[in-house]
Amino acid sequence: MTALVEITAGIDVALGDLRRDMKRLGDHVDKLAATPVFFSTTKTLVTPNANTVPQVVNLGRPMQGKIWEVHNLAIAGVAVDSTIAGTAYVMVRGDGAALASQGSALTTATIGTTGLRDSATTLPNVGFYGHNELVLNATQHLIVVLIGYTTATVYNVEMAGEEWTDAAYAQAFAH
Repeated sequence: MTALVEITAGIDVALGDLRRDMKRLGDHVDKLAATPVFFSTTKTLVTPNANTVPQVVNLGRPMQGKIWEVHNLAIAGVAVDSTIAGTAYVMVRGDGAALASQGSALTTATIGTTGLRDSATTLPNVGFYGHNELVLNATQHLIVVLIGYTTATVYNVEMAGEEWTDAAYAQAFAH
């Protein structure tokens, strides 16, 4: 009987240690989930030979359950001293992928002003955004629409920001 009590006591101690370790691991995972991930992405566009149709650069969207907070967006040529023309419109749209796929059917009237967040009338241009100024959820695409661009030219559009989980973003910035 004494041996059984000793075994039971040993199991209880081991289970207590396991519970403590699992709690620590869970707390660590929660802390990691609440930490944003810094990221950047670049898309390249070679403009057509005729400047008759707006061009759409789709920078993508966050995955389900994620939030993007964009901190800067650069629209430039292939080098820092590249000379490029045009006006760029920064938009957050649910139909960003569909707009980008319209090709020659796209017009400024089709695009409209829904989701317009910023514009640059001279290029190259770098825009900087503070907290909660340019935020996307999983249903929204970040797109840049170019008009009046230099034909047959490479344009690079680069975005940098933070990716958060929905819950961590809401908790971190709850008012």
